[in-house]
Amino acid sequence: MAKFRTIAKALEEVKKIDPDTCLSDYVLRRLASEEKISQIQSGNKTLIEVESLLDFLNGVEFTPKIIKLS
Repeated sequence: MAKFRTIAKALEEVKKIDPDTCLSDYVLRRLASEEKISQIQSGNKTLIEVESLLDFLNGVEFTPKIIKLS
């Protein structure tokens, strides 16, 4: 089952793996808006799929899934 997290919680997940990361919530928001990582968008809320974020950061080839809820 995919783990979807808010931008802040996704950043916490990355910081657990790499406490010295230079990533910020701005960077994650930008990756989501450019549709480079899998996400669910509902209104102003964006939920990021943690696994696709980690794949992106590790350079793994994948096709992001974008789900927009009205």
